[in-house]
Amino acid sequence: MQSSWIVDFSHPPALRVENGMFTETFSQGMLFGTSSGTGTTSGMGTGTATVYVVYTGGTGLFTDATGEATVLQ
Repeated sequence: MQSSWIVDFSHPPALRVENGMFTETFSQGMLFGTSSGTGTTSGMGTGTATVYVVYTGGTGLFTDATGEATVLQ
């Protein structure tokens, strides 16, 4: 999996995950989409976040894939 996003720590202890994009590569094709979310820091280098994932497409087996998921990190 390859991903990138912006994590905004400007209002501690709250954090925001913004402008997320990801690509997951499998032997049958690729799946890609976007993500965003919110969370809370709980100490030096630790925290939790709920990230909302939107699958927007893919290749191979995942051609025209769409959907949504919620991930607790």
